[in-house]
Amino acid sequence: MAVNGNTIQILVPVSGIATVIGSQSNVNIARDAEMLNVSDKSSTDQQFLPGLRSSTITLDAFYLAADGAQAALETAYENDPPDSITVTWNENSGTSTHYKTATAYVNSLSIAAAANGPAEASIGLTISGGWTDV
Repeated sequence: MAVNGNTIQILVPVSGIATVIGSQSNVNIARDAEMLNVSDKSSTDQQFLPGLRSSTITLDAFYLAADGAQAALETAYENDPPDSITVTWNENSGTSTHYKTATAYVNSLSIAAAANGPAEASIGLTISGGWTDV
């Protein structure tokens, strides 16, 4: 059975407690692997080996000035040097809950404030290392 997208949430620590980033929508978790070309002259077909893996998270949310998780991301981004944060990927399928955690850096934060509409935040995170099942 397909997983309802509403059940996938990203959490960040607020005062040491994993907290859902408020008003999340459009969460995208991308996991990629470099492909190293190891082709040689013995074949006209390319051959590859998997190389380094990387992960990123992008998400949109309504901007909430009082949201502790959004504030924690902004603080992590603004510190010099930037702080790493622990990110939790929560997938609750209704019958079970699956968690993965990783260390991440905030690579982008933007706020779009349309006239007569809600302000929206776009957040980008780059995972440093890999994901760990919890």
